[in-house]
Parts: sequence; structure tokens; C-alpha cells
Amino acid sequence: MAAAVPPASESAGEQMPLQSDPFDSELDDGTPTTTLDHRDSVFSFVLFMPPLTRRTHGHYCTVPVTLAVLLFIMTITCQLALTLIAGGFIRERSSGFKVSLIRHQEWQAKAITPLDWLQEAVGESVGQARKNIANGWAPRETQECCNSAECIELYPCCGAGEKDRRPKPAWDTPMQSASSSFLAGHHTRRRPAEVNRTGRFDDLLDNYVLGSSGDVRLCRKGFDGLLDCSPPTYAYLDAWHELDDNGDGIWSAEEAEADRTNLGCRLGLSPLAFFNSAVRGIIKDARDTADNSYAIPLVPASVETRKAIPKAYFDHVKGLVVICTAADMGRCGQLIKQGTFDGAIGLKSGTTRGGIHDLDSALDFCQRMLRPNGVCDQTLPHTYQLYRSRTHEKCGDPSFEVGAKYTNPYEPRDAMSITEVSYSEYSQFDTAHQWDFQLFLALILLVWYVTLVLELSRIIQLIDMVANFDQAHHSTYSMLSPDIRHSISSFGSFSTNSQLLLTPRIPHKKKSQILHDELAEGADVSSETSSENETGTLVVSDLSRPHRIICGIMVAMRLFLWFYMANVGTTFLLSTYSYDDLLFNAVALAFIFELPEFLYAFLVQDDIKEQLRGAKTVPFPTSLPMHGWKKLLISRAFWGLFVIPLLVWMVCYFNYHNNIMETLEALQCACFQTGASCVAAQRFNGQWWDQYWKDMAPLANLRASYLS
Repeated sequence: MAAAVPPASESAGEQMPLQSDPFDSELDDGTPTTTLDHRDSVFSFVLFMPPLTRRTHGHYCTVPVTLAVLLFIMTITCQLALTLIAGGFIRERSSGFKVSLIRHQEWQAKAITPLDWLQEAVGESVGQARKNIANGWAPRETQECCNSAECIELYPCCGAGEKDRRPKPAWDTPMQSASSSFLAGHHTRRRPAEVNRTGRFDDLLDNYVLGSSGDVRLCRKGFDGLLDCSPPTYAYLDAWHELDDNGDGIWSAEEAEADRTNLGCRLGLSPLAFFNSAVRGIIKDARDTADNSYAIPLVPASVETRKAIPKAYFDHVKGLVVICTAADMGRCGQLIKQGTFDGAIGLKSGTTRGGIHDLDSALDFCQRMLRPNGVCDQTLPHTYQLYRSRTHEKCGDPSFEVGAKYTNPYEPRDAMSITEVSYSEYSQFDTAHQWDFQLFLALILLVWYVTLVLELSRIIQLIDMVANFDQAHHSTYSMLSPDIRHSISSFGSFSTNSQLLLTPRIPHKKKSQILHDELAEGADVSSETSSENETGTLVVSDLSRPHRIICGIMVAMRLFLWFYMANVGTTFLLSTYSYDDLLFNAVALAFIFELPEFLYAFLVQDDIKEQLRGAKTVPFPTSLPMHGWKKLLISRAFWGLFVIPLLVWMVCYFNYHNNIMETLEALQCACFQTGASCVAAQRFNGQWWDQYWKDMAPLANLRASYLS
């Protein structure tokens, strides 16, 4: 259908009926119409260049059309490369940090955006449903289970007294305590509000069970909300009632090797390895005290010969393990400020462990414990080295600043300036949870989603055009040059059996006369037709089938890029925790959508741009609502003022609680052993340490030694 009707043709035999103004906003039957205007973009170039070259040359085989196709391929390639390659790296880096930091059975660790969370939740539900259907809802067959720390990579852990059968993993019974599979008397799942946060072994074990089987995560969080970011040796501190199997008050090497309750698999560390570590710690600490004081502490023969550890000396090892959990020598100043060594100083005894009698000696003792290749590295098992490395990786590089002065509570003249330490990764999340950063992030997301909505509106307009625009009666070779059509037509039997594809040869005429004759004679135009309006601009009236296919491919590619960029771009912004990087990343994301305009402005010649200036389509029926309340659904003002702000709030709320606060809580526990739900925090306080130094005083008063 032509865009403009030429004067009556004498060769037609009769005058053609007049048509209504093609630029009316409605058809005669009241159907709303719309038009699509050319804009300086590669996608618009692909849409309007073929009709222009068809009007001027009679076919598509021209350099401008080839350039349009090449630019389209180049644009899609660049956008796909920038989104798929960079987007994949961004998502992997962001989710990888969370996954390797904390395991939480009720927390989708890989989910950065709400869409990720929904996708993971649906995927898990579908996977579980398929698994149930495949198993026929039948109970699991008995399989082999692991009864030591050496097989945790291969099988799930056996329970206490149940090493002959395979227990259900904790996540198969979410309403039951994870420790109830192994410990008798704990079959009722307690609510988080009822958890007694005293560092009891039963509560701590829940967290380790969730992170067992070779788990490389630094922290573990159970259903009760307790967060544990300590090394495996820490869990043994509350396991005396299982280590001392016969209840005689002595933990023997035979009991450690037997491991009746399978602590090795459940905690990821062999009891025998911890036994040897505790022996080394007692001996090494005694030598350290002897080297730094006038005392020579007693080491029992059973400990020196690695046969047994009495309960009193096991309690003595607790202080070493707790101090080593800090992992960084730079934390010593903060430990002094927390009152960790006040109880030892208050004893005012020359026989105090490590020779602690003032702030300087306390600082020296702490640094000897935590320095590289110090007492902690020399005494604790190999798992401590892994823990220390992962803690440094997750917390980031340390930075120091001079803090407030701390005074010895027992001697006012004894004071020192405390060096405060912070870590790069922790500082980023600490900044990100502040209200001003959240407001800045919301504004950046608002601009980003406005860009997405603008791009989506253009895609919807193109979809509407492809679906409703007039199409030529059938596809032919008329889009090709005359020479190429002649070669195809002379291809023998192919031309006789392919009448659907071929059209009658058009006599050689002036190009300006071809379109006029076709329209005047009512010919069956086989490819898209176009004309000029009164101002001389291009007006496209229909699409050929090949051109419509190209437009359909363009729609599909742009939709895919839009959905992928929407999620990846949001992930990119949510994973940025500094103001300048966040602003630069937003500009980079917007540039990917502006790439078609950039390539069009840079690579298309000015004369072609001038020919396409003002190009448009004839009015065509639209499927989009033009009246009533439905029009509000496609209104940019409605989206910009209501939908986008609501979407930004939802994304920011999800990110704040699911990403930032969860990660910040884990980093607080791992880097500083603080937090309301942190298991280690219950021993990193002055009250616990005061009681510890008081309980260990009798051991420090002993003078005899069996050391060689």
C-alpha cells in the first residue's frame, strides 16, 4: 500500500478512488493509529534504510543497506560481548564473595537481586519436586556414611552411635535441630528467641553441621540465628562432655582416636589432631611463660608424653584457642581496650601466664600469640592456617589509626595509646549500610531504571510496528538488483517451479517512473513501498517479508539484551560500595544502551543521514492502548513517578537486608568477633576473660616442671 496516492493514471482505464488522509489519528472504523519516526540510531537505520534504497534504486543491493546490516551485527556483537562477558564476571565475583563468606540454609547466598532470589527459589522448588517424583516419595535407601574427618568430602557424617547407617542431612528436616541427628535429647527445634546464647556446644554444633562436608565457607549460620566464624578448633572448647567419654575428668589419646561421637566429621577436624594441638599449646605456653617471667609452670607427665589431658589443662587451652581466633596481630590493641587482659593484670602475681603484669607485657603476650609463625601458628592444627588465610581474604587489607588512650584499671600511671585497626572489605560494607550511601544508590538506580524504561518503550513500539504494519503481498526477488534477478530467473527449472518467489521482470525505466506505474496500474507490489511527502522526507507504507524478518530478529535481540542488562546492570550497581565507582559504573551501563546512537553518528555518512532526516512510517493500527485507564500502563510519566520509585525501593530494601546487612554481620564476626549473634563474641569480653584468669591462677602458682 502506497503512502501517498498519485494522480489518476490514464493507463489505468479509470480513476482510482480517493483515500482518506494517511496521517489521521484514527481509521474510518475508529481504530487508533500511530506512526514511527526515524531517530539517529543503528536500529532505526536498519528499519528505514532499505525502504529508502528501494525507492531510489529499485532494490536492496546497495552499499548503504550493506552498511546498515553490518552496523546492526556490530552493535549486537558489542552489546552482547559487553554484557555477557563483563556481566558474567560481575555476577561471579559478587556471588562468589557471598558464597565463600557465609553459609545460611535460609539465605540465598548467590542471589544479588530479587530476580536472582526468585530464580533460585523456584529452581530449588522444581528440583526438589523432581527429586521427590523420581524417588516416588519413598524413604532413602541406606548408604555409606562418614565416620572420620578424612571422608567428609565423600559422604555425609554418621551420627553418634549410628555409624552403620546414613542419616538425613539437616536441610531435609528444617523443623528439627541439626544436632538432633547426632545428640540425644535435642529433638525439639527451639525458636531463635529462646536460644540461650552461652556458647554451648549443642548450639554451636548446629552451625558446623550446616557447613560440614568440606565446606570452604568462612562463616556458618544455623536456623537458630547463631553465626559462627571461628576455626574448627573453637567448637571443641564446649565438647568436653563428648571428648571425655568415660567421664573420669581426663581426656585420653585413646578416647580421641576412638571418636565415639564422630566429632571429626561433624566439625571437620579430627579429635586426635586437636588433642595433639592442645598438647603442643600447653607445652609451648609453658615455655613462653618461662622465657618471659620468673615462673616455670608445671606440665604434667601425661601431657608431656601425649597420653592424656586433665580437665584443668583442657580449660587452660581455651584461652589460647580464643586468642588465636582474632587471627591478626593488629587486633592486640583492641583486645587490650576490651579488657581481655585486665583480669591477668589484676592478679598482681609474677606467676601469671605469659608474664602479664601490666599493659606493655599484655601487648607483648598478645603479639607473641598472633604474629606470623607465632604460638598460634606453631600449636594449632593445619585448619588454623586455612582459617587465617580466609579471614584475611574476606576482611581485606588492614588500615591503622591512633585511637583513644587506655589506662590500666589497677594502676593509673600505666597507660598506652591504642591502635585501632580496620579492614578494607569491612569498611566498604560499613559505608554501604549508611543512609547517605543508600540514598545515593537509590538515585543511581532511579536513573538506570529510567534508561531501561526508555529503551523498553522503543522496543515495544518496534514490536507494535512489526505486528501491525502492512506487509507486501509476498516476498520476491525484486529487492535484488536487475542483474542478480536475471541470473536467478535464468536458472532453468528452478524459475519455473518457484513462481511464488519470482515476479515478472520490470522493463527498464527511469527509477522515478517505476513506483508511479506500479501504483497507478494497481500492480501487486512484492516488496515494501515508500514515497515522499510534501516536504520530501521518506514515508514507509509497508514492509517486505525479508525486511520484516530482520526487524523481528532485531526485536528478539534487543529484548534479550534488555532483560539481561536489567538484571546484570542492577547486580553491577548493587555490588559497588564506593561513591565514585558507583557513579562511573552507572555511566558505563548507560553507554551500552547508547552504543547504537554512537555507532550511527560515527560511521554513517552525512549525506545518508540527511536523506533519512524526518523519515517516518504511515499511520498504522496499533495494539497499544490509546485511551482510558489502560493508557496509563504505557505512560512514561506514570512509570517515572510511581512504578520506578517503587521498584527502586524494593531493590534497595532487598539489597540492604539480604546482601549488605547479612555480609556486614558476618564480617563483624569474622574480623572483630563482635555482634549479637556471633558465637565467638561471647568469649571476647572482659567478664569471660576475668573469670578465665581467675580459674587459671592455681595452675600458674605451680613451680615444678617435668620439661627436659
